[in-house]
Amino acid sequence: ESVRGPQGEKGDKGDTGAAGQDGADGEDGKSAYEIAVENGFVGTEEEWLASLKGDTGATGAAGAQGEKGDKGDKGDKGDTGATGPQGEKGDKGDKGDKGDTGAAGQDGADGEDGVGIADIDIRVNDKWGISKTFTFTMTDESVKEVTYTDVVYGMTYGASSAQDITALLGYGVSAIRLTADISADVVVGEDAEVTLDLGGNTLTNVSGHTITNYGTLTVIDSVGGGVVDNVTHARAALHNDVGAVAVLSGGAFTRSKEAGSGATQNGQNSFYNIRNYGDMTINSGVTVMQSGAFSSLLENGWYDGSQNTSEAPARLTINGGVFSGGLNTIKNDDWGEMTINGGSFENVSQAAVLNWNVANIHGGTYEITGNAQAVILNGHINETMDKGILSVKGVEYTGAPLLAWMSGSGSKDAGTITVYDAQTLQAAIDIAADKTVVLGVDIVVGSQGNSATGLTIANKDVTLDFHGFTLENVGLGFALHITGASANVVLKDSSAAQSGGVYGGQGGDNQSVRMDGGATVRIDGGNYTVGGDANGLGNSCISIASDSVVSVYGGTFSCETAYNGKYYVLNVQQTTGAAGEFTVYGGTFVNYDPSTGDDALSGNFVAEGYEVVSSEDGDGNTLYTVQKAE
Repeated sequence: ESVRGPQGEKGDKGDTGAAGQDGADGEDGKSAYEIAVENGFVGTEEEWLASLKGDTGATGAAGAQGEKGDKGDKGDKGDTGATGPQGEKGDKGDKGDKGDTGAAGQDGADGEDGVGIADIDIRVNDKWGISKTFTFTMTDESVKEVTYTDVVYGMTYGASSAQDITALLGYGVSAIRLTADISADVVVGEDAEVTLDLGGNTLTNVSGHTITNYGTLTVIDSVGGGVVDNVTHARAALHNDVGAVAVLSGGAFTRSKEAGSGATQNGQNSFYNIRNYGDMTINSGVTVMQSGAFSSLLENGWYDGSQNTSEAPARLTINGGVFSGGLNTIKNDDWGEMTINGGSFENVSQAAVLNWNVANIHGGTYEITGNAQAVILNGHINETMDKGILSVKGVEYTGAPLLAWMSGSGSKDAGTITVYDAQTLQAAIDIAADKTVVLGVDIVVGSQGNSATGLTIANKDVTLDFHGFTLENVGLGFALHITGASANVVLKDSSAAQSGGVYGGQGGDNQSVRMDGGATVRIDGGNYTVGGDANGLGNSCISIASDSVVSVYGGTFSCETAYNGKYYVLNVQQTTGAAGEFTVYGGTFVNYDPSTGDDALSGNFVAEGYEVVSSEDGDGNTLYTVQKAE
């Protein structure tokens, strides 16, 4: 219908329009002369005008005021003046009153009839009721179909076939439980986040990796006895790709047809059970096992590190589980970063753990039998992806040495090993290769009441870094004994405070460091102190017993007590026939001037071009510091 709306507000006053044209002249009116003629005057107009003026009369007496005369006739209209300038715009007028409601308009023409739904059919497309198709039959007999998925988050969906697994992963479900043994190459997409429950069943590959994970995967086994198996050469039961996250909390990961029988014999069917390029955590309840000896059981990182174009580390944490078999049971390869906090590890071929890059072995039990060389092999090739950085504590092991050098493959030394107890410290030092051994805590050596040496370095190449911690001798012998012509040792303290070093002990023939047998030693830093003997007399702090060469570049050296008035901070023991040599380039010596040599040799231990500067420490001690001569 048409309906008239209310009257709008009054608009602003418009500008003054231009002047209109002059109208036509009206007829002339009669003049006063013409009226005079009509009333009897005879003569010209000029004569009439002259007659109007009389002679000047005598001044008359003032007459009384006459009455007000009538209003004269309106004069003729003057000519139209020129148009004046346009005035300024006026203010906006007040809002006008609301107009009356207009009359109702006529009804519009009727519209065409709409199309409605005549019938609905619902079709379920799968056995879980996730995918449904709605078929709409319209009143105009047309048909429309709409398909949608309805996934219940947190619900576990059962899978009894490879097609089921593929469909469920495609739907984006968060939990899948196997309800039968299945042969499938399972691929978890990059955006997927799914828990796979083996449910006591076996998942076996067809031709690829049994499970390839690009997303976030958790594997559990709610029933027990579940297996992820691979039967194909060069394929894994689980491959965790770059950027992917995998948490294994149940199930066995196997290669049931593994045929590798030695380091050079793959039997045409060999590979890792698990290979990790991403981020993986393995917890208790997991078993990883194979009988082969060509491939390692589990690889963390790259066999060829140049293939890791992202240069992101592969990270593995093992909190528990059972691991058995392989050339190496656990191989921390190029770009690998690994921590073992617990678990059981068995190996008969080479090692329970092979580390090329960065590994923290902080727990677990290790059983080594057969031809295995060591519990842990450590190798160092470069400073990028094969750093050979190892930390060891809290391990229990049987059957082989704890530590050994992984030679070959370009390995130049046994890397850097951080230790937390005396047994592991000695094992690290005994590795038959150059290495750096770092203290992770204060370590006690020696045995109370026993004169045995606390720690021995015999014919080994090693840098011992105290790293702010102290090697403390509680026995009656030497804290550190360096011996043998092949011994090449550096002692240092990498801590900023230079608070680490050696305490030689007291109460016996104690010494902080003793060298003999042709050893070569360089001291770059650290604190070295020794107490008195059983009689309270001074012991030697740093001593050479025979044919050894010691160069001192830094550190602080002291004896707590003197022997016959002299502090034997540096001592070449002539009583043992020593023919050793001290050369001092730096360091601070308490109550001992190294330029005076020792009691038997006298002489000067300070290197040529260097000098000794003395000072007092405020406790009555004189400090002698060696520096380059000015």
